[in-house]
Amino acid sequence: MSDHPSSSAVQCAAEQILIAGASSQIAVPLTKATLQICGCKVEIDGFNELHRVACEAYSHVGPLKAGQSRKLATDVLKLAMVDKHLGEGCRKIIVVAGAEAHAWLTGKCWQAGAVRQFGIEVMRVELPANTHAEVLATQTLQFR
Repeated sequence: MSDHPSSSAVQCAAEQILIAGASSQIAVPLTKATLQICGCKVEIDGFNELHRVACEAYSHVGPLKAGQSRKLATDVLKLAMVDKHLGEGCRKIIVVAGAEAHAWLTGKCWQAGAVRQFGIEVMRVELPANTHAEVLATQTLQFR
């Protein structure tokens, strides 16, 4: 674990586990990718061009604060943009570690409505116990 409280190394490592879990569940290899869309670089956590799958990962566990729900809403918008760029019809997935994030994305808020409207799948992957503990410890250090 990184010593600097604002470091996201632990969350990035956890997101790789989430992408691997999603990849396993859908039986499609997913790798990090950078797409050029409308002159902008768009980073995708998990992508497979052949199978037309785009996946974003979110490793936060526990209750969501406003900034964390905005991050999820940004991922929804990013996946909708990728879908439009690819000509629509790609498989779009947000994979999360926490039950609270899953509930928020599948709930009754307007952002969850956008998830449904854009045809984005919400998948939950359980982190290994040690990774889960590291994510919690890092979140505590970050004071967010």
